[in-house]
Amino acid sequence: MKILTVTLTFCLCLILSSKAESESITLTSNIGKSITVKLISKTDSSVFVEMESGKEFQIPYSRLSEESISLIKNWNDPSLILFEQLNSNYNFVFTEGKGDPDEIREFMAVCKEYGYYTEFGNEGLPEGGLSLASLFFGLSDYKYQKQCAQIIYERYTSMSGGSIDWSGQGRTQKYIGVEMSRIAREWPQGLPYYAIEDFRELQRAFLKLSQQIEERRRSDSDNPYFLTEEVRKYSSRIAGLIKPYESKLAEGAQNKTE
Repeated sequence: MKILTVTLTFCLCLILSSKAESESITLTSNIGKSITVKLISKTDSSVFVEMESGKEFQIPYSRLSEESISLIKNWNDPSLILFEQLNSNYNFVFTEGKGDPDEIREFMAVCKEYGYYTEFGNEGLPEGGLSLASLFFGLSDYKYQKQCAQIIYERYTSMSGGSIDWSGQGRTQKYIGVEMSRIAREWPQGLPYYAIEDFRELQRAFLKLSQQIEERRRSDSDNPYFLTEEVRKYSSRIAGLIKPYESKLAEGAQNKTE
C-alpha cells in the first residue's frame, strides 16, 4: 500500500454505510481538501483506508488534525476485536521432551513463528504455545500444513482421545471447537456479512478434517495429515480479516495461562 501524500485537516462528518461491513468517514485537510474513505484498520501511527474507487491508502496520523486522530482512535475496528478474541488464549501448549522429538520440534517451529516460545518453560524444558489467531496464520503458511492438520486432529474435539497440556495448570479439556463456539457467540458487529458464515463453515471443515484424518490413520495411511481445500478456503478468509494485526500476535502470549 502506498502512503497518501495529501495533507488532511478534518471535517467532522462520520457516515455509517448501509452495509454492516463498511464505515465511511469524510476527512478534510488543514489546507481545505477533503476525502471520503472506508476505514479498514489502524495502528498506533496510521490508519488504512479504502477510497470509493476501491484504491487503498495508508494515512499517517501526522497528516491529520487532532479531531481526525481522536475520531479514528475512538473507532472500534471489528477486525481488531475479532483478532483480540482469537488471540486471547494460548491454549494449545506443547512441551518439548514429551513425545516424539522430531514431531515436537516441528510443532515448536510453528510456535516460534506464530505463537510464543521459551527455552525454559514451567517444567524446565523448552515450551511453545498457539492461539487460534496463531493457528489461522499457520494454516496460511504452506510449510506448516502437516503440523496444523495434526493440531486440528488432536485439538479440535476429544475424538482423538488427547487433551491439552495447559502450561502451569495441568491438563484441560479446552478444545479448538469449544473456543470457536465461544467466539461465534460473541461475534463482533460490523464485520463483512459473510464472515460469520465462513467461521461456521470452518468449524464444520475442521470437524470433517478430524474425521478424515482418523479414517486415514486407521487405514495406516503413510500421510494422514494434510489439509482439505475447505479448510484452506475458509481459514484463509478468516486470516485475511485479521491480517492487519498479525504483528500483535506476540502480545497475546502474556495471557497464555489465563
